[in-house]
Amino acid sequence: MLSWPVVAGIVFLNVIIDSAGANFIRNSNTGLVKSAVAAVSALAVASLGAAAGYLPQDEDSQLYLLVVMGVLSGPAINFVVEKVSSMAESMVGGKANDEVKHD
Repeated sequence: MLSWPVVAGIVFLNVIIDSAGANFIRNSNTGLVKSAVAAVSALAVASLGAAAGYLPQDEDSQLYLLVVMGVLSGPAINFVVEKVSSMAESMVGGKANDEVKHD
């Protein structure tokens, strides 16, 4: 299990990568994560997960692998969060508009 400083470091790295590589990672018109970048991110993490069985099973190797997977998964996680958030906002916004029309 990862300690909270390691998790905080992964999140911090993802924020830095997202802001530093905004032109590459995000669509300049919408500000959302590009689907191609998210797909490559997810594929890279899945490949590392598949390769994990062939790596040494000592604790340090597993920790480094989890950190790398956490950093690489950032764009894919952001993509999913953005999609779910936009769906939730449209559902809530749609209900709010319906309620206003009925009054």
